Amino acid sequence: MAITRKIAGLPLTGSVDAALALLPRASEIRLTDQGYRFLALVWQGQWLDLLDRRAEAIAAYRAARATGSTFAFRHDQYHLVIDQKWVEQRLVSRFERQ
Repeated sequence: MAITRKIAGLPLTGSVDAALALLPRASEIRLTDQGYRFLALVWQGQWLDLLDRRAEAIAAYRAARATGSTFAFRHDQYHLVIDQKWVEQRLVSRFERQ
């Protein structure tokens, strides 16, 4: 089964461990546009921050920064614009649910 189908098939609740297992695999997919690799790494960092695994979150954010992605992902329902500037902020302060 393709990784995208596995991710899409996760239930909305109770899937943290499964998501954390899949996100590193998603970030390894070779894409012409590194935007989605960047986003997978950011999501991984967010989950790790929420689980109080800060050192691992920082590693994920650094890997996201290293992609060099110039794309900005908007999540208007959460008032988020995820881009390199956002990642730089997460390297200084952890991601927290609002």
